[in-house]
Amino acid sequence: MKKKVYYFTALLLSVFFQQAVAQKIAAGLNHSLMLCSDSTVWATGDNMYGQLGDTTYYFKTVPKKVFSLAKIIAVSAGGHHSVALHKDSTVWVWGRNDDGQLGTENYNGTTFPVKVPFIKNAIAISAGDMFTLILRRDSTVWAAGNNQYGQLGDSTFVSKNKFTKVKGLSGVVRIEAGGQHAFAITANGTLYVWGRNQHGQIGDSTTINRFAPVKNNTIENVIDVAGGYWHSLALTIDGKVYSFGYNNDGQLGFGNFLNCVFPKQVNTLGGVIISDVAAGYYHSMAVSGTGSLYAWGQNGDSQLGDGTTTPRDIPVLIAGVNNLQYTDGGHGHTLAKQTSGGVYSWGKGVNGQLGLAFTNTKQTPQQMMDLGNCSLVFSVTEEAFAEKNITVYPNPANDLINIEWKENSIQLLVQIFTPELRIVQENQITKYNNQINLSELPNGAYLLKASDKFGFSKFQKIIIAR
Repeated sequence: MKKKVYYFTALLLSVFFQQAVAQKIAAGLNHSLMLCSDSTVWATGDNMYGQLGDTTYYFKTVPKKVFSLAKIIAVSAGGHHSVALHKDSTVWVWGRNDDGQLGTENYNGTTFPVKVPFIKNAIAISAGDMFTLILRRDSTVWAAGNNQYGQLGDSTFVSKNKFTKVKGLSGVVRIEAGGQHAFAITANGTLYVWGRNQHGQIGDSTTINRFAPVKNNTIENVIDVAGGYWHSLALTIDGKVYSFGYNNDGQLGFGNFLNCVFPKQVNTLGGVIISDVAAGYYHSMAVSGTGSLYAWGQNGDSQLGDGTTTPRDIPVLIAGVNNLQYTDGGHGHTLAKQTSGGVYSWGKGVNGQLGLAFTNTKQTPQQMMDLGNCSLVFSVTEEAFAEKNITVYPNPANDLINIEWKENSIQLLVQIFTPELRIVQENQITKYNNQINLSELPNGAYLLKASDKFGFSKFQKIIIAR
């Protein structure tokens, strides 16, 4: 009887993992990635290290297509770097590389995607805070980047700028990178964890850092896992959620603020069957089998989406989103994707990570994109023009416009949008060369957005009339 149950479980796990590898949304520290139905990648938010992949260091408040990247099947966002899995099983990376997290055998960051050398047959990717994991078709796991806490799993604490094989693993079908710890799940649902364990986030009943994978003997039949900065979530095949690690903000969902060094069931979900779990830096999310969203933990930036800034030590049902497929969280923001392709965002927006054209916080879910047709669906209202710190003249314009601004920024990125929020022109200007040629654009109304890499971003309506 046990043997039959094992094979049945393995079959279910196999089906789940085949569906789970193609992640369509990803939340980094302060940036967001979206994978459209045409296999292009769009990015918004902080861009200090080029993690948006648009060849600039300017942050964006509206999603923009990643430079020269197509045929992508999965994306993942780290602290300040981004990773994409190509249809041909190669891996592409961009952004910060101080610790070698791009795995390009150097420490040079890049503002556009580059292919990871010598990595072939990749089937899954996951980006941690300053490291990256790759799962290959032969079920081996490879890691690069910061290794201060053993998160590369190669039995050392030495950081690597080249992907190195994680030791002691076989039969792996799913990987996940937390803040400074990592996970692997095998085909029979066994969970392995390694890396930083200061708060018990490895779940081995200790607080000892592990530089090689450790099998978790507390739970079995694990089908999904999520790593926050210092806490962890695990989902079993029967739809139950377990959590362990740091709990100062209630992110374990136990109704208290006590750390836990082993996986413990989140009974406060009240028996709701869960199909997906995700973790922000200090908050947790779970999607039910019916597509509803539950969230708990830190909420100072309204990242839970419940309309408040009150931390929650038990899961709360989030209104305003339904028919969800999965979710992901950054430091202070959250993303969610519907089965139909709709993408919602909420929480901290100061770096543009919500992709809603503004940098203010949103306390409840707001629709940002439709991945089905790669379109932006939010509305730009009059609040975008409330502060007139830029001057655009002449307006209406013929072929040339001039832009002046009061802020101290030397350079600005100027983007021209149609009323449907499609980018039709982009220019970089300085205070000494502040004229833009619009001769290629037809007559009509447009939205001009001017932004710099320090957080200043303003909008202006313009009219082209010849």
